[in-house]
Order: sequence, then C-alpha cells, then structure tokens
Amino acid sequence: MGSIKIIKHRNSQSYRIGKPGEDFTLTEIFHVTWIPANDADAYPGDGTILASASNTAITGTRVPKVQERYAGCDANLSFLVCESVDWRVNPEARHSWTVTANWASRMEFAYQSLPEPWTRITRVGGLRQMQRWRKGVTIPAIASYVWPPTTDIGGTRVDIHGQPSIGQIPQMAITVEFRYDRTWTLGPDDEIAPEPSPLFAAWMGTRNSEPFLGYDPGFILCTGISASPINDQGYLMQYRFLFDWLGHYEQRSAPSTNGANFLAAAASNFIGVPYLQASKIGWYQPFPETEDLTLMFPPDVYDALLTALPATNTCATAPRDLSGQQTDFTQFPAS
Repeated sequence: MGSIKIIKHRNSQSYRIGKPGEDFTLTEIFHVTWIPANDADAYPGDGTILASASNTAITGTRVPKVQERYAGCDANLSFLVCESVDWRVNPEARHSWTVTANWASRMEFAYQSLPEPWTRITRVGGLRQMQRWRKGVTIPAIASYVWPPTTDIGGTRVDIHGQPSIGQIPQMAITVEFRYDRTWTLGPDDEIAPEPSPLFAAWMGTRNSEPFLGYDPGFILCTGISASPINDQGYLMQYRFLFDWLGHYEQRSAPSTNGANFLAAAASNFIGVPYLQASKIGWYQPFPETEDLTLMFPPDVYDALLTALPATNTCATAPRDLSGQQTDFTQFPAS
C-alpha cells in the first residue's frame, strides 16, 4: 500500500502551565504524507492512514495514539496523556496532512520542588432543630460521655409540663475536594482492585477525635464520600463533613416506668399558673464513634487544606490597607 512518511516539525512543541486545578498541556505538530510504491498503487483510504500513522514510519517516527502516556521519566512530562489528535489536509499537496497531537496533565506543575496539590473547600451554613429541655449547659467531652447517662446535665429548665422548647442549632456543611490519579496506584488489568477502597465507608458516621481543619475534637462529622471521574486517569474526590455547634449532641428526657417524664414543680409560674418541668435530662450522642479524620487524606493534601497560596509580600510598609475588606471569622453576635 505504499509507505507513510512522518516528519515531526522542529521546535513545534508548545506548552501551557496552568494554575493548580488547570491542565499542563503540550502540543506537537507532525507532517504526514502517503507515498505510493508505484503509479499503480491505489490509495488505501483515510481510515487506514489514520490508524497506520501510529506505527513507526519509514522516517523513524510516528503519530501519538490517543490515551498514550508521554514517554520518559521527567517530573512533569511523564504525567502527560495524549487526549486528542487533529488531522488537517494540506490542500497544496496530495495525500498530505498536518497533524496536531494534544497532550494534557492535571497534575500540578513541579518546579524545583514538589508543588502543593490542588484542593478546594466549600462551606455552607444552616440550622438543625433540637428538643431543648435545658439552657446554659455544657456538652460533655468525648472521654466523659456515657450512655445511658448517670447524672443530670444541669442548667436552667425550659420545658413546660414535660413539653420541650425547640432549639435552632447552627451547623456548617463542609465539602473538601482534591484529585486522585488512579494510574499512580493501579497496576495492569489483572492487578486492579476495587477503588476507591470500600473501607472508606468506615469513616462515615464518625466524628473527629483530633483537631480537624481548625475545629476541636467531636464537632466534625464525616457524612459522605464521593469519587467522580475526571477522565480515564483521575477522580475528583469529595469528602463531606458537618460541623455542629453542640458537637451533634441531643438532650433526652429520662422516662419513668410508665414512659412519662419525671416531673417536678417549676421554680416560677407561667403567666401566674404553676406548672411542672422535667427533672432528669441527659445528653445523647447519635454518633459516638470517633476517628482521626486527618488520616482520610494523603499528608500533602491535608497540609494544602491549611495553607493559603501564594504568600503575601513582606513589605516594611503595606502597599494597601485591606483591613476593612477582610475578616478573621471571629465576629459573633452579642447574644
């Protein structure tokens, strides 16, 4: 069927280094020509040329295949994957094409040192309703919590005849995102294990036993994990957490043998009418299991979550006063 001549254009490589979260790309350009063996040699068709050009030609080079990894062990180029190959006919020559190979990597570009991995945190505030039997109380520490409770939680009673008030408890839904390159850890097809590991499910429903993202132990609950394919090489990992102002605790009234609440006379009256109030209240924790949630993340990813880049300039005199536009998130209402 004749032969294929492939010439890689000298100095045709063009690169684009994107910010973390964007692609690092490489573009290469080739000139492809089909040369008949003789005057009687029939043209084999475009499809045959497109497929055959990925094999080494008479010039010793070839057009990259889609989904092919860039050859070599360079810290950046070795992560490139050919995502598309564009063929454009050269009208001035017969059976001639200009071919553009487009490579891309979503790994952060490494300069002299390893880059900080891409991460993103989204926070959404909300409220949950809770039966409030007492106010002015302190939630128990993780180590001191027991169920069933052995002592009353104290505080000021706010129920009326065993009917609790409804409290609105602030919460914050937190979504943490990072990227996972499955080709880094998976081997050939006969070695591929299910991933992400089903063991990840064990984190869900647990609270933090150690400080996590700046929150004290017990206040953060892992509520879900998802892995969404970005392409054939990677996943977008999303870990979901829930901060609760009361550490996810609830107030429960101890029932008597007939199922009713233990009641005692209130210290005051309701518009002049004496009434009773529940006298035995305990803390209930629906999520008693705790884990060190920082261990869910690769170490470099968790470190990146706690770092803001790029660093600000260090100047003897600040170039601009931004104090009126910034917040340290410590402003709380007076009551």
